[in-house]
Amino acid sequence: MNRGKEKNRQLVSVVIVSYNCRDVIKQCIASCVNIPDTETIVIDNASKDGTTDEIKAFEGKITFFEEKVNHGFTKGCNIGIKAAKGKFIMLLNPDASLLPDTLGKLLSHILNDESLGAVAPTLVYPDGSFQNYTRTFPTVSGLAVEHFVPVRFQKYFKSFRKYLCLDVDFSQDQYVEQPAGAAILFRNDRRTLNEAYCIYGSDVELCKQIINSGFRIKQVTDAKVIHYQSKGGTHLANPKLKVYLDLDNYSGMSSYFRKYSSSRKYLLYRTVFAAGLLVSVLPGVLKGREAAYYRIKRVGLFFKGESFFNYLKK
Repeated sequence: MNRGKEKNRQLVSVVIVSYNCRDVIKQCIASCVNIPDTETIVIDNASKDGTTDEIKAFEGKITFFEEKVNHGFTKGCNIGIKAAKGKFIMLLNPDASLLPDTLGKLLSHILNDESLGAVAPTLVYPDGSFQNYTRTFPTVSGLAVEHFVPVRFQKYFKSFRKYLCLDVDFSQDQYVEQPAGAAILFRNDRRTLNEAYCIYGSDVELCKQIINSGFRIKQVTDAKVIHYQSKGGTHLANPKLKVYLDLDNYSGMSSYFRKYSSSRKYLLYRTVFAAGLLVSVLPGVLKGREAAYYRIKRVGLFFKGESFFNYLKK
C-alpha cells in the first residue's frame, strides 16, 4: 500500500444507514462526529420524513450518500463499507448512540488481541438498563419458540434460553456468536455484506463468516451504546409493511439455513415455519377481518418466498 495513503487512513469508519428516523438520527451522528481518527459515513435510503434535513446539518463533518431509492439496509451498509477508509468498520443503527469512550474501549480490545475479528458494545435503554439482543447462531427450535410460543411460556424452553443467551452473565465480557447488529465493530478486510438479505440476516451471516474465518467475537461490558429500539424506520409499520418485515425475517433465516446448515435442517425450518404460520391464522380470524386477511396473506407470501425486496418493488 502507498505510504501516503496508509498515513491518511482513518482508524475507524462508522457506517450509519438511515430511513425515516428523524427523531433519533441527529443524536446518533452527534455521538460519532467528534471522535478523533474516525470518519462518519451516512447513507439515507430515500427517507420521506425530513431525516435528510437533520443529516445535512452535519455537512462538512460526515460523508453523506443521499439515495433516491430505498435499497434496503444491507445494500445501504455496503455503500458505506465500500467508501470506508478506516482500518475498522463500525456498523451503527440510526436509533443507537455511542456513549463517551465507547469506541476507545472497543478499540483497546481488538487492537490488542489478534484473535478478535469483531467486538461489540453492550446495548442499554435510555435509562441505562441492560438490553439483551445477543444471540447464538440460529436454531430451528429456538426460532420456533421465539415466533410461535406465547411470551409467558418461552423461558421454559431450553433451546430458547440458549438462543437468547438468557443464562449468560453479561456483567462480564463474553465471547459470543452473534451480538446485536445495531452496533458492531469489525476489521476492514474489504468484506461486504451479502445483499441476498434485504434487512434481516446479513448481520448474522457477517458474524458467521468472521467466526468461520478463525476469529472470535467479544462483547465488552463497559463499552455501552444507547439503543432506542426499533426507531430506525421499522417502528412506523402499517399492517402491510409489518407483513413484509416478518417475511424478510423468515426469508433471511431461510437463506441462512440453506447456506450454513444441512438440507434436512433447511427443510425442517421451512416446514416448521409454514405450519406455525398456518396455525397463527386462527387467532387472526378471532381478532377480526383485517387481522385475518394479513395473516392469511403472510402465509401465502411465505410459500412464494417473498421478502422485503418485493415490498420495495411495489
